[in-house]
Amino acid sequence: MRRILILLTTCLMLLVGVSAPAGAHSEVTRPFAGTASGPVLFLPEGLPCPAPPFLTTTVPSIPGTALHLGRITLFSQHCAALGPFGPGTMTLVAANGDKLVFRYTGEGPLIPTPAFRVTSEATVIDGTGRFEDASGHMSMTGDLRLPQFPSFDGALITFHWTGHISY
Repeated sequence: MRRILILLTTCLMLLVGVSAPAGAHSEVTRPFAGTASGPVLFLPEGLPCPAPPFLTTTVPSIPGTALHLGRITLFSQHCAALGPFGPGTMTLVAANGDKLVFRYTGEGPLIPTPAFRVTSEATVIDGTGRFEDASGHMSMTGDLRLPQFPSFDGALITFHWTGHISY
């Protein structure tokens, strides 16, 4: 009797193992929020932007923190002019190397001042590590400060974002 019970248990375990694909995981939707702050560059060259007044806006590497990633480094680039901007790509890199990549568009003021806010919406388009096959959306603000106004030299930005991700 004991042999039959062991045999039935083994068969049941094999059947369950065969019906679940290897590496399968269920995606869970989670809140997502974070912040990052540092320099932003406005360059006449870089991306294939339309003719002036468009510039390539680059956030080369700024530190921050984000839910589910911990400490991050943020990289971003898009074509910008006054008013609407993008599309752009933003990559958040966790300390362990996992990445979340977002595509975004946004809007800023038509007339800049020494300090102003830009807003954007972003969607997850890629990920690596535990964020492979991730999806999600976030709303983002960027508080831009121009210490050498009206020049954009020495510009600083602080990003804040909230939304959700599934992975």
